Amino acid sequence: MAAPGSRLADMAFSLGIVQRLALATALGFGLALLLRWALA
Repeated sequence: MAAPGSRLADMAFSLGIVQRLALATALGFGLALLLRWALA
């Protein structure tokens, strides 16, 4: 019963979550590297 566009929105939504997760991971990794370098 869902509209054709609703599936596309669903995909875009999950893609946005994945993108945010990847960004958060990269940010956390960079921050940890920076912290290790600062404390070294």
